[in-house]
Amino acid sequence: NSFCTLLMMRASTFLRAALVSPQKPCASAATGLQLVNRILGRSNHGATCAQSFGKILEKNPSGNSAIYAHLGRAMVFLNRGEDKLALLDVESAAQAAAGAKTAAKLIASLRFQCSVRLLAEEQRKQTISGATTELDVANKVAAVRAALEALSSAVGQDYAVSLAAGEFFLYYASDAAAAAGHFATAVKLAEAAGKPSIQSAGTAAPEAVAAAAIDASTTEMPSDLKSKNIGAETLTADAAAIEGLKATFGALSDSDLTLLGSVMACEARGGAVFDSVHSVSEDFGAWRSEKAAMLSRRVAQVCHPLVPSHPLKVAKPSRAFFMEGVSVADVVKKCPADKHILDAIPEVPRSQLTAEDADFFAAFDALNRASSDSVPAGNSAAAQYYASLAKDLMQQVVFRAKVGQAEALTALGETAQAAELVQEVEAADAYVDMWRLFAAKGALMRKIGRVEDADAAFKQLHALKHQKAGMDLPLMDENRHKSAF
Repeated sequence: NSFCTLLMMRASTFLRAALVSPQKPCASAATGLQLVNRILGRSNHGATCAQSFGKILEKNPSGNSAIYAHLGRAMVFLNRGEDKLALLDVESAAQAAAGAKTAAKLIASLRFQCSVRLLAEEQRKQTISGATTELDVANKVAAVRAALEALSSAVGQDYAVSLAAGEFFLYYASDAAAAAGHFATAVKLAEAAGKPSIQSAGTAAPEAVAAAAIDASTTEMPSDLKSKNIGAETLTADAAAIEGLKATFGALSDSDLTLLGSVMACEARGGAVFDSVHSVSEDFGAWRSEKAAMLSRRVAQVCHPLVPSHPLKVAKPSRAFFMEGVSVADVVKKCPADKHILDAIPEVPRSQLTAEDADFFAAFDALNRASSDSVPAGNSAAAQYYASLAKDLMQQVVFRAKVGQAEALTALGETAQAAELVQEVEAADAYVDMWRLFAAKGALMRKIGRVEDADAAFKQLHALKHQKAGMDLPLMDENRHKSAF
């Protein structure tokens, strides 16, 4: 029958779906997953409730538990866009640490991220007359600079920190020379970080297992069913990881230890909780080359993996079936001139899908969702997948740093070196945020007087712009690409 025929035609897809069906990340692949999360800046708390961390603070108002609970709640607030509340929790964590080095990297990283977001909010207020002053903006810039210096001191030599410093000096401090130096450092560090092959770690650290458990539990729910009020009762790591976390946090419940362990993992993987790959933009889409599209799909499978759907159970189809035995000639003859002929056909009352029909379409939908880009379920296969993805993501960091360096060099008048960097990234044809390159290339071409090439670059930039009703951007609006790092 038709159902069997469909399965035969889609056999390869069906087998592919079976091989990549999502499972809870194994311990030996958890380290690789956390490396990917570190590059992408994922904090794994998008579906956990701030109240869960609040309950931990009620039971443990001091010590390591309090420090990491404050930081965990801060990341929940950041995911919701509540930046001022997040900063309050970060400062509370710093006060609880009382000068100790506990979570120093994560505290500095979150403070920097909060400061950047508050600066961006203050800059948006500048578009409204009287909403802010130049002094307020200058104070926010000074706060970001101080947070960046503290982050650099806490983390040391790091590609993400150098990238953040380059973009700050280029876009906020108007210091192209300093920006060029930071971008050059970011390129070297990112290239070095992308060379070694990340292998399976055998047994991962307890906090990495806890973070992987949180990641698996929260991503196995469809995005339309997620809520910021989902509790953490079911989010627990395995027994070995729980025992390891008790040495740090004491005798807490398994769910509390798992939550705190996932926060501790952010500190252990470097403390950077901002995305080193993607530039925040509401105006431009991703580059659509084969290499860039493949990477985007793989990242999507890590962040939003293939999961069983939760279809709504409807009592009848959205459109009723047509009655059998209707005379076409009779319908044509009686159909009013202002009515479509299909609307004139009598409908079967109270019709609904049979059980067989529902099963058919459910199976068909499951097959269509299958993707060879999904994370493999096997132990070593998953570790190799994360290693390969981390290497490709580090290349994206290199692209981003090179484009930023080209912008800084263009501002300094060193156009020959800037042109070389632009050509390197463009020739690779794999940069996901290629719109940044087109903006930099357009500015470079205009700087050296090649107006036609500049116009062509800005047209390519315009082609990647999201179309919004009632809005349009000038073709040469290169100022829209500024970073919201």
